[in-house]
Amino acid sequence: MSRKTYVFQTNPDGTYCEPMFMVEKHEQLYPYHGGGSSSKASHNIIGDIEPYRSTIDGSVIGSRSRHRAHLKEHNCVEIGCDTPKDAQKYFEPPKLSKKERVDDVRRIYEKLESSG
Repeated sequence: MSRKTYVFQTNPDGTYCEPMFMVEKHEQLYPYHGGGSSSKASHNIIGDIEPYRSTIDGSVIGSRSRHRAHLKEHNCVEIGCDTPKDAQKYFEPPKLSKKERVDDVRRIYEKLESSG
């Protein structure tokens, strides 16, 4: 998805059009006379996502809100945007006592022995 810049439409004298509405910068009819320098931080408007087919159940997801709801419905977590440290909380091994750990190893060993 390419980034686009939007500005408030202006009149030839530099005043804003009424009613105020935003247009893509290259579609601006008159030069943009907005205040401030271009190096200042400004708003970044992100468009909605393109529809895609879910790998969970095959349904079509067509919006960010539906994407979030779909993940929640299926008890899934999106970790692609997390930092590695934040993502670790989803993959922490269960906290086991020493006895539980010994029993767990014993159970796995017996299972391996019985399967040959």
